[in-house]
Amino acid sequence: MKNILFIAKTNLNNDGRILNQIKILKERFPEIVIDFLLLEDSPTTISLGTNVKIYPISTLFRNNSLLRFLTVLEFTIKTLVKLIKIKPKQIHVQDSAVVLPILIYKYFKGSQLKLIYDDHEIPNENENFQYQIFSFLEVKLMKQSTLIIEANSERASVVSKIYGISKEKINYFLNLPYYENSQDSSTGISDATTRLISEIEIASKEKKIIMHQGSLEVERGREKLAAFAKKRLSNFKILIIGVNEKVFSDFIFEYNLDVNLFIYGGYVDYKDLNYVWEKVDASIIMYLPTYINNKLCAPNRFYISLKNNVPIIVNEDNPVLNKMVKEMNCGRFIEEIKSKDNLEKLFKISISENVLESLITSEKTKFIKYYENLL
Repeated sequence: MKNILFIAKTNLNNDGRILNQIKILKERFPEIVIDFLLLEDSPTTISLGTNVKIYPISTLFRNNSLLRFLTVLEFTIKTLVKLIKIKPKQIHVQDSAVVLPILIYKYFKGSQLKLIYDDHEIPNENENFQYQIFSFLEVKLMKQSTLIIEANSERASVVSKIYGISKEKINYFLNLPYYENSQDSSTGISDATTRLISEIEIASKEKKIIMHQGSLEVERGREKLAAFAKKRLSNFKILIIGVNEKVFSDFIFEYNLDVNLFIYGGYVDYKDLNYVWEKVDASIIMYLPTYINNKLCAPNRFYISLKNNVPIIVNEDNPVLNKMVKEMNCGRFIEEIKSKDNLEKLFKISISENVLESLITSEKTKFIKYYENLL
């Protein structure tokens, strides 16, 4: 029997990266048993099967920022107790929030404990002091890991260079839509998503629908998005999902935008997302290159666009997005869309199915090889 322990701080219901990894492992190693120590951002409502046992780690002061150090201490102690009881020989660590107890456990176990460190985000240059502490601990754990997994090749190269880590122990795992549904769930589409899809279908009878999923922060191209909307280059509506209504309203007010140019979709359940993507004509994905994590972005939305043959609008000054759009011929730069003709040409772009299929096959094979060498 093959055993691995996962540890993460996340909302597991919609963490596509982790859900995909678990499904790939279960597919390749049907006998595998996964113990999952989880600091939940939201109660887990999905089932991952009988061979995945979730151990929720609860803390008393989780939502009190002033007592954050007590939360870290309590989480560390409770996690160490679980680790001592489970006695894992292989641990897959998911990002920096959970590194402290693993560092302590590794200190006592030494070389007999094998670690995979999955680095979801590279620290930005403007992080607060608390995050800088976790980043310091993260680097210490990286250097003690058997393997480090980044979210793309660009991040792998930078991490190797910045921290002086051998390239042989760093690789990457792309945030692809590996399965139609990463969750083992038989539930149907939620009522809220059904209503949103109906609204999109009505609007799409007369207009093209351009999707913007996720944050409307400055670093996600907020100003560029507003300027694009004001151009009114064609008969389209911009669908906004992944933000609350106040954030959306503030965006409209700040730039004096016509709310009728938009469809506000709120938050969409992770399991329902692809049903929405199937209904749109293009997507907008932007990350300003101000900070390193955004400059070397690895958005799964880019690959969801490929999956659904949805042309992609990106900002030209982001080197990763620029490279992917050019290599895959799957979209245009928002800066170069200056006329109705430019936009109509975007809508006519057809994306080859082979592009994503080839990536999925390659990434699955690579990820499985990691574990064949570990287990």
